[in-house]
Amino acid sequence: MNGALIQARIFKGYGKAAGFIGSIYQFYRPGNPPIPTGNYDTPGRTMDDGQTLDDTLEQFDAGGTFDSNKSFDQAVNPDLVDQTKFDAPGATFDSGTSFDQPGNLLFSLPVSLNAEDMKYGKPRGYGKATWYALVDGTNLNVGDYFVGPQGTFFIAAMQPLLPILVVECNRVVSVFRPQTQTVDGIAPYGGNTSATETLLVAGRPCSILQGTKGEKAEGGLPGDARAPWWLILMPKACADIHMDDIITDELGRRYVASSVEISALGYRITAMSDLP
Repeated sequence: MNGALIQARIFKGYGKAAGFIGSIYQFYRPGNPPIPTGNYDTPGRTMDDGQTLDDTLEQFDAGGTFDSNKSFDQAVNPDLVDQTKFDAPGATFDSGTSFDQPGNLLFSLPVSLNAEDMKYGKPRGYGKATWYALVDGTNLNVGDYFVGPQGTFFIAAMQPLLPILVVECNRVVSVFRPQTQTVDGIAPYGGNTSATETLLVAGRPCSILQGTKGEKAEGGLPGDARAPWWLILMPKACADIHMDDIITDELGRRYVASSVEISALGYRITAMSDLP
């Protein structure tokens, strides 16, 4: 008996177990990093700006929804569907396109999650985003997302003969690259502003949890609070993320990548809050 056959039997066993004790999740495989459609060619006409599609032929989004979960406001563009709403009021996964658009849907499978304890003997505590997933992994890849009753997750590792490691996502982010100063001497303002940032990837769920320290305020006043640090986990296929890149979430918070680690598990980013 070889390793591939054993792995196939393990996945089959995971699938059977999940069928008894798990719940149904929808699996998605993102393509290339999505870029929002933004303004279209007609002045004043935008796609998916505030969950509306102001197409010239017809305007939808009069409050109608599919299964009370997705706003369907497309007119003549069948690939534009507002995505599943996340935990913040009015927040959605996308600003035009995203990982869970219909074309990225793979299938639905039963999944059972445990707190990295295959005996199911302990709950998940504070400060950890990783879980073990019991699911038939035969047709799954690292980086796939799945959405269901316990939230949104991405697959971080599928190591041979070992449990499938997944990461729970609690935020939806976009990643931007700040401008670089390329002009010598007298030049316009060269600092970073939102108008000069380059979008790398939009609308990707990830994990953002509190880091272990904070940065002392430069003013050094007694009442100054430390600027918090954050630990961000993202799939490797999201984008080519560098130190100093800007990360924004659906709540409007901004983070600056201080260190970026890339491994087979994906990105592990230490970021500092970009306070105004």
